Amino acid sequence: MSVDDILELIDQAMPVEGVTLSGGEPFVQASGLVHLAEAVRDRGLSVMAFTGFELEELTTPDQRRLLELLDIVVTGRFVASLKRTDLRWRGSSNQAVHFRSKRYRGDVEGDAAAVEVTLDGRGGVRITGFPTASLLVQIRVGITQ
Repeated sequence: MSVDDILELIDQAMPVEGVTLSGGEPFVQASGLVHLAEAVRDRGLSVMAFTGFELEELTTPDQRRLLELLDIVVTGRFVASLKRTDLRWRGSSNQAVHFRSKRYRGDVEGDAAAVEVTLDGRGGVRITGFPTASLLVQIRVGITQ
């Protein structure tokens, strides 16, 4: 899929607040993602990324440029023995959240875990995060009413 194809999907999904780069290790694909992140920023949208790398491991020019384009980056490898479900955006306590711009800093600091529920308008539901059992029941009841 080309950058233009991805941008077309983003444009079709509007209004959205931003784009998150995850999976397939974004910083291994930094050269292509720089172009995508620039175009996303040109649209006034935010860019966030998840990476298994630490900041000091991101040394190539493309990796550094991609970092410059991010509003937030979550760094560090997931470590099962350090797994936590109460951390915002992180699965294990060794991972770190880095605010790279001032766009969200005041809005989202702290470690309160967040759960995002997305309804697709056709009856589909996507849940991101680690919802409690009671929240899942509330979601299920709300959807079936």
